[in-house]
Amino acid sequence: MWKVRTEGEERIPLTGAVIIAPTHESYLDPLIVGSYVQRRLRYMARRSLFWKKAADGAERRRPIAAQAGRWASVIEVDREAGGRDAVRKCLEALEGGDAVLIFPEGTRSVTGEVQEFELGVGLLALRSGAPVLPVSVEGTRRLWGKGRKYPRFGAGPVRIVFGEMVTYEKPTRAEEVAADLRRRILDLRGAGQRADARDGADAHGVSRGGPSR
Repeated sequence: MWKVRTEGEERIPLTGAVIIAPTHESYLDPLIVGSYVQRRLRYMARRSLFWKKAADGAERRRPIAAQAGRWASVIEVDREAGGRDAVRKCLEALEGGDAVLIFPEGTRSVTGEVQEFELGVGLLALRSGAPVLPVSVEGTRRLWGKGRKYPRFGAGPVRIVFGEMVTYEKPTRAEEVAADLRRRILDLRGAGQRADARDGADAHGVSRGGPSR
């Protein structure tokens, strides 16, 4: 339906702790990326997706979103509290051999350009010692981009490229991890970062993706 093309699925580890780090354009990214990861995934997502403030200032659950979050084993990130509890839960999940998905940009890109990465992914990689799988996601903003109330159907195409896993060790700093991961994702995109890969092809019109699914 959305003409998703993928590359590098064979690089996804089927067992063991791993941090999956995709670029972010749409609310659909966790669903689409997760559908190609054939194992249990823990997702990091901001707490405000699942809670809303009432007129009296009290917080109440968003019923549908909350149920979806429980089903997807979401780790809620309370940005106002600094996200410390979420980091602890992520480290516990990685210690248990889980795969944790975190969006290094922290928020959705409106244009599709890769934004600067936040330090959280670097801190998590260094503290856990788990390998990181960089993932380039292009085109999902056309399905359900920032500012749209509902997703489009039949839009696309979407191009997803899974990179090579990389492990970081101290004395590497968190900002160096973030910068290196961003560079690796730009390398995965190649000319696509500039050409926007509108048909799943690179700047020369050559499609290297797999079949639509």
